[in-house]
Amino acid sequence: MMPHGKPAAPGILACAVLAALACAGGCRDHPGPTAPGPGPVATRAFSLLALGDSYTVGEGVPEWGAWPRQLADSLLVRGDTLAVTSLAATGWTTGDLLAALDRTPPTGTHDLVTVMIGVNNQFQDLPPDAFADDLRDIVGRAVAAAGGRPDRVIVFSIPDYGITPMGELFGGAAVSAAIDTFNAAACPVALDGGAHWLDITPLSRTAAGRSDLVARDGLHFSTAMYGLWVEDMQDDVIGILHDRKGMLP
Repeated sequence: MMPHGKPAAPGILACAVLAALACAGGCRDHPGPTAPGPGPVATRAFSLLALGDSYTVGEGVPEWGAWPRQLADSLLVRGDTLAVTSLAATGWTTGDLLAALDRTPPTGTHDLVTVMIGVNNQFQDLPPDAFADDLRDIVGRAVAAAGGRPDRVIVFSIPDYGITPMGELFGGAAVSAAIDTFNAAACPVALDGGAHWLDITPLSRTAAGRSDLVARDGLHFSTAMYGLWVEDMQDDVIGILHDRKGMLP
């Protein structure tokens, strides 16, 4: 579950504790005639605006392996359609994302807006306080794209590439420590803006020593890892889309 901003309900995650899966149905054969099955599952159509960088693009994996596509596929099984619009590119910092939002402002109202940005700020050794300022602006724009509803915005923590083979060459443990610093700056910005905060950093760190969870480039994450992120967020996303407020802290 994700902690949520403004409302005064208790959070599952505290900002100070940043380090802290869909049911499978079976078929049964029945000899002879069978009674008619249930009618078609009623579907609802939703839209997602995914803002971010290489982790939203799914750098190093097929298009279907990126987590926004996997999320849409997982919801389709449950009877919901999710149209995904992505404003993301490999290498983008928060400044790059803001510039892209200026060039191509989101149109219409989206049922869900996600923000996953910041790893390139860390990689380029940009200051965390400037990152937080940019993120505050991005969250505000995300809320606007969600029709003024911060409860339909999810801000993700920055995944830790320091545990990947290439990440170890860039500093390993030092990278992980820096990621923690950036996440500590990002969490209160998300919650103060009324958005949900989803800490996926611990999941990203399970890729240490796991080649199946790392893309072939040795730096980004694999389809399997993105699938773990989807399993982690799926119930909360359904709760947000269907306004099941009882599911959210």
